[in-house]
Amino acid sequence: MSGDHGEENNNVPLTDTQRNIVIFVHYLAFVVGAWNIWAFTHKITTLQNRIWSPFLLLLGLIWLQVGTALEIGNHYYEGNWELAGFPSDLVNGTFYFFNFGAQYLLALGLRKRNLPFFRIPTRKAEASALSCILNLIAMIFDFLCVAGVLVTGPMYAIRGRNSTISIASSLGAIAGIATVFRVWRNLGPNGVTLCGGVLFLVLALVGVFITTIYRENGVEFLHTFIGGSFVSSLIPLTIAILYSEKKRKNGGEHKDDNNHIKIEEHETKNNKNEVESKVQNQTHDSTIKELELGEIK
Repeated sequence: MSGDHGEENNNVPLTDTQRNIVIFVHYLAFVVGAWNIWAFTHKITTLQNRIWSPFLLLLGLIWLQVGTALEIGNHYYEGNWELAGFPSDLVNGTFYFFNFGAQYLLALGLRKRNLPFFRIPTRKAEASALSCILNLIAMIFDFLCVAGVLVTGPMYAIRGRNSTISIASSLGAIAGIATVFRVWRNLGPNGVTLCGGVLFLVLALVGVFITTIYRENGVEFLHTFIGGSFVSSLIPLTIAILYSEKKRKNGGEHKDDNNHIKIEEHETKNNKNEVESKVQNQTHDSTIKELELGEIK
């Protein structure tokens, strides 16, 4: 693994107070992540009905937590929570694998349920040319996400941190765009899932934008807002999961996870009516038989 370092010199270092704030923001990721995974378990039935792979979605959420733990350790032992002079090493490379790999897994897991991975985007009678193009683009995005999971580790080992970040960030942006549409359409569609998907991407891009500013001015305290942007991007994603619907509104099914209670109550009433009807029929038949026997006698 190459040992390149980031640009170290002329950077504005952290004060002790600023360093504590940076540390606090990084540990907030575990709080938000725990809430995110709770939302997943709370809506597991809905997710099983709507998306391609709840397992990959959950794996992506877990990888984000693993990546955060690796990042915290890396910041502690390298640079004392500053970004300047960060080396390429095994810990940082593993962080890259889990952090960017999580983005790809989220996008793949949120694919439409029962949608074949390998398919020919043919145009059906009721489908527009635009839908065919979007279908083709989605399929290309999926292949890029799979490639991202497979190549991030080896690419880091060969090229190092500074050369890998631009490629991994580009693939991560593609995964983020796919996630926006899939959160909106495959968990809804409704206003909350739309806003959740859009804000998830916007907040992540804010982190990328602040990173660019940091590279220009070297102010280490910007690390707080870089980490805070990525941590906070999980909040709208979690809310979108909590507002996911069991079926699309035009699908003819209820969207509430508790609908099975109403259905069971309806079935119970129907069964009760059927039993009462059978009892009435049996009573009626018995009465007729008694009348017939009386006439014979």
